[in-house]
Amino acid sequence: MKAVFRWLNKFLLGWTVLLYFRPQVRWEEKASMPKGPVILAANHKNHMDFLLLMAVFYFRYLRCLVGKTFYESSGIINFLLRMLGAIKVDRFSFDMAFFYECMGALKKGQTLLIFPEGKFSVDGKLSEFHDTAALLAVQSGVPIVPVYHGYAYKFFHKTPVVIGKPLDFAAECSTQNPNPEQLKRMTAQLREKIVVLRALAGEDA
Repeated sequence: MKAVFRWLNKFLLGWTVLLYFRPQVRWEEKASMPKGPVILAANHKNHMDFLLLMAVFYFRYLRCLVGKTFYESSGIINFLLRMLGAIKVDRFSFDMAFFYECMGALKKGQTLLIFPEGKFSVDGKLSEFHDTAALLAVQSGVPIVPVYHGYAYKFFHKTPVVIGKPLDFAAECSTQNPNPEQLKRMTAQLREKIVVLRALAGEDA
């Protein structure tokens, strides 16, 4: 029942988003989507980001990390997010239960959608990134696929979406337990990649 509900919502929401926000998808040169589980890391503007990317990656089971405060804002929203497979995260503290749920999803071959900024960008510029995506990538051995999407959500206007080449942090790191400096370096690399994708979308960093 839950799976049927999820795919029905993906169908209805996905086609609504495709119709109204018209995502124009392009790939960085020589980029391709890896088979199996991946971590999608994208910039964050508002609550529509999840729906836009869910439509773009329609044929993948997207498990989006959603802030605890929004997840629990109302019973209806809570129910819908759970049915769509969202994972609740508290950006003010590190919750091992959340981390294990993410690792479990990746082991099942699912796709995680993470917004490394951890909050909305109020001015359209990229904020500093949290290191959760890098840590999950190293510990799971799963590649990160960086994604940039445009900020102008307007009905029937094109929304640029640029997908970058996968980053294999697990291959770059000699341990599954990276130290803070290693995480900081990988997270900076991820952010720089999304800045490059933003330029490819024709927008200033």
